[in-house]
Amino acid sequence: MTASRIRRALCALLAATLILSAAPLALAESGNPFDVPEAFESSGSPFGSAEAATPVPAATATPAPNANDLFNLGTPDPAIGSVPNADPFGVGPTAVPGSDAFATSMPTSIPGYNPFDPDSYAQQPAVPANMVMYVVASQAQIRRSASDGARVIARVPFGEQLSVSATQNDWARVTSGKRSGYCRLDQLSSSNPNTLSRTMYVQPKRIALYRTPDRKGGQYRQLRAGETVTMTAISSDGLWARVSDGAHFGFVPCFALDDLPASQGAAMWCAAISTPVMVNPDGWVQIGSLSLGQSVQLVSYLEDNTIAKIRSGSGYVAYCAASALSASDPLSLNATVYAQVSGKIMYHSPSESAHAGSIGKNARMTLIGTDSTQSWAVVRFGGRRYYTPYVFVGPARPGNGYRVVTVTENASLYRNGTEILATLPAGTRLYLLESSGTAAKVQTISDGTAPVSTGYVMLQFLKAE
Repeated sequence: MTASRIRRALCALLAATLILSAAPLALAESGNPFDVPEAFESSGSPFGSAEAATPVPAATATPAPNANDLFNLGTPDPAIGSVPNADPFGVGPTAVPGSDAFATSMPTSIPGYNPFDPDSYAQQPAVPANMVMYVVASQAQIRRSASDGARVIARVPFGEQLSVSATQNDWARVTSGKRSGYCRLDQLSSSNPNTLSRTMYVQPKRIALYRTPDRKGGQYRQLRAGETVTMTAISSDGLWARVSDGAHFGFVPCFALDDLPASQGAAMWCAAISTPVMVNPDGWVQIGSLSLGQSVQLVSYLEDNTIAKIRSGSGYVAYCAASALSASDPLSLNATVYAQVSGKIMYHSPSESAHAGSIGKNARMTLIGTDSTQSWAVVRFGGRRYYTPYVFVGPARPGNGYRVVTVTENASLYRNGTEILATLPAGTRLYLLESSGTAAKVQTISDGTAPVSTGYVMLQFLKAE
């Protein structure tokens, strides 16, 4: 074999080797579909999030529901998920015994650095040399030099103090233990954020005492229900409490602590389609949502009975609108209803974007419940649960006729997606013809003096008679 043939053979062998080695690399870069992220990261919620509902049978089948309830909130049916909503506060029911001194006395801000104002560190007075400053970021990065690109040599969590020997521009030279380096001034404050000294009780059966307020720094140990810790500060995002167990300073999610030992409270259910759950009644951070029919324990009312302090099935304590709760399960109905129109009226969740399938006019279903405004109905069809706009179901078969609906407030009658035919005053009666996504095709009912018009009205302005 000549030298040129040997070279060509070696090149071909090398190319084949590279192709084979590149295949697993490409798979790794594309992501592992079986790699489920760790449950309850910092953005997670013990109060649940939207879950896929069950599929419509037969031709309109969709994947099975995700029934994984990481925090055991007690959702009546895995098919019932939750949808984020707004306005968490409303008018609540009659007060029950109980109080919430912890919620009403918690500070609404942390002294020093304002995390929503990136220039707030520039507003602080000049920092003298050889003084103590405190970390007000979740973690302060100590770098080898005063540059954002310099190597990080240490990370110091919120609330810890650092010795500052000099400052220049946006940087401070700091010492933490035996390590010295540079830290950005916007991660520090001359005001000590550890202004609290409150005895708090651990609420869930077990919760970790984390080294940092993001679960990435590991944990010191497991805390158990009823154990007490001393809370010294709350992180600027309102999610984390800096606490001491007598041996360590660490971090616990705020909703895992309360100033009273755990108590069972009264059983309540969410009667709204969805209501936000807050880590603090002052509206700090939404940590999840309650969905229609979801069960919680009511601990007490506060703020003139407009806010409810609730406990999840896992023991986490948080707050929601009192008006969203009911003492009876809204999903306990068992009434026969019929589809009033044909079309795509079945949904995985109370959102028109969660379409599950079509159904025929006059189809028989079982009404399980409705939300407090009767905007959505929860029905059982083919052995599975679905959401459907309430105006599309009724107690009688319409046969070849049409259901009558009423306009709840002045609404536009559209010819198509953009052209408006007329403005319909509140109280106008219409025939319901068919579904059209977030709207319904309707026909005006003539009194003999006006012509009949056909068009579309947004579902939110229609109510069944």
